[in-house]
This record gives sequence, structure tokens and C-alpha cells, in this order.
Amino acid sequence: MKRLLSAVGAVVLATGSCAQEAGNVIGRGYPYSVAFVDSHPQVLRVFPLSGGEEERELPASLSPVAYAPDGRSLYGFQTRTRPGLLKVDLDSMELSVVPGSAVLPGAAGIAVSRDGGRIILSGSYSVGGSASCGLFELRPSTESVRLLVENDGCVPRDGLSMWTALSLSPDGERVVARAGGGLRIVDLISGAVTPIPGEYEIGAWSPDGKWLSVVEAAGRRRTVLMDARTLKEERTFGNSAALWSPDSRYLLALAPDSCGPYWFTFEAVDVVTGQRVSATGSRCKVNLNTGGWVALKGGSHP
Repeated sequence: MKRLLSAVGAVVLATGSCAQEAGNVIGRGYPYSVAFVDSHPQVLRVFPLSGGEEERELPASLSPVAYAPDGRSLYGFQTRTRPGLLKVDLDSMELSVVPGSAVLPGAAGIAVSRDGGRIILSGSYSVGGSASCGLFELRPSTESVRLLVENDGCVPRDGLSMWTALSLSPDGERVVARAGGGLRIVDLISGAVTPIPGEYEIGAWSPDGKWLSVVEAAGRRRTVLMDARTLKEERTFGNSAALWSPDSRYLLALAPDSCGPYWFTFEAVDVVTGQRVSATGSRCKVNLNTGGWVALKGGSHP
């Protein structure tokens, strides 16, 4: 249990019980829900912000789990049973191998463009006959993999030397990721790597391209909104997981609770007002840090 709590501790809110926020809900017309992958059994648990719960059985276990920016698919590896990067279409629950990825053994981090045409991976791969470690680009349309940024002194499966918590900017030109104990921005055009000043542990670009959200690594663990172009700090509010809703309206957060059977409840943070909205159906039902946003057809949405 201690290991599980420490895994999610980085994104737990510094506020009290989320039960106090239960009155704040969003109308049923909102097209996006919060969700997490529960590995026992392997299901996607979906919670509309208007209330309720839906469960969908997944065709494969995925690690790590990456949500598509539009909320309609999941990506990940199933390293022990099949090669390649897997994609799960959340409407049909169909499983497919991303073209060009069959030679890849796994990844420490995954970031996907909105159209799925460009995927950034952190790992140790053999490209062009030589093994390299760093950030790679996978293009499904051409079934090609190329090295973007090579790490110095990379040791495979060494968490401190691998890029994690990847987020690809909507224009496809920058990646923000954690490496070496801090956040860095990688310019995918020039290959330049720029540390973000300050102690931050998670970062993500908003889908509309306006913001970079970062979460403090210590203290109150506040969420800071930076102008995506200038990186100037514009707003701050409570802790979040820095995971954007597809419409750039909310950030996903976890609120601690003590009611069981699990320990956390999903909240959505309004990035304009800072108001926290509880996904009431998720109360005390969230137990893993595999959260994200989904847009499902034929489910709990009208």
C-alpha cells in the first residue's frame, strides 16, 4: 500500500476531503469524462463529470498508458506478450499494432499528436544498426522510427536517465518531459534542450496551444499556468495532475478521501476560475495513477 500511495502522491490535492466539492457538477451535455485504467481486472473505469460511472473491458494490459489528445483511444505496450505499440479504439474496443512499431520493445514515456500521425517515445532502441537511448519519433504513415534527441550516458531502465511524463505541443514542435529530476523542453526542430526554471515535476501543453501547465515538486505543489509561447507565469491554483481535457477547459486532479473502497476521487479544475468540480461517481473509487480524459460514443454521454 505504501508503494501505491507514493505513486499517486505527486498528484494528490493539498485540500481536504473532496466530499465538500460534491455539489459542483457539470451538465450532462459535457462531452468528456475522466477515467483511469484499473488493472484488477483490466478495465477502463469512466466517470462523467455530471455523475455516474461506466466500465469497459480492455482487450490488453498497457504500460505505460497514454491517452490520445481527443480522448478516443489509448496507447501503450504489452511487453511480455506481444511486440509493438498498441492502440485501443475506445468506441469499438478494437486493438491494433501501430504501423512501424513492431520492432520497439517498450517505452518509458509516450506522447501522441492529435491526429495520431506523430508519436514521441522515450526508450532505448536500435535505429540504423546502432542502439541509442533518448527521444524517438514514430510516424505510422511511413512506418518509420528516427532518433530525435540522444541521451548522454543513458542506462536502459534507469528512471533518472530516461525521459518520462511526455507531452507533445499541438504544433508538434516541442515536447515537455521530466528528466534528471526536473522538467525540460525539447525543441524537436533544432534538438535544443532547455530546462524550465524552478522545481516542477509534471508538465503538459494545452490542446488549444495557449498554455503550458506545470506542477510544483515540493511545498504546496501548486499548478502553474504558463503562456505556451513565452513561458511567463500567468495563473496559479491548487494541485493537479496536469492532464488537459480535450477542449482545454479543465485539468484533471485527484482529491484524497477516506471513505473506501479506494482512496481518491477525480476532480476537474477550471483553468479560468480555479474552481474544482468533483466527478461524484468516482468518489473513493480511484486507486491508480493512470488517469486521463475520454470521449466515448454510446456510453454515459447523451
